[in-house]
Amino acid sequence: MALDVQLGDVDRVVSEIADEHERAAYVDALGNVFRLLNEGFIRPIARNYPDLEPED
Repeated sequence: MALDVQLGDVDRVVSEIADEHERAAYVDALGNVFRLLNEGFIRPIARNYPDLEPED
């Protein structure tokens, strides 16, 4: 999924933020994005279309 690459890029940029409080706020926000994508998009599709779920 191309979005994985973009979110990975954002994660790398966030990890380089020097200000600890600013970085923590972005880490929390990025965690929410990952959670929302997983719970609200990926998991429902995987439940409805189990053949599309990626293998580990």
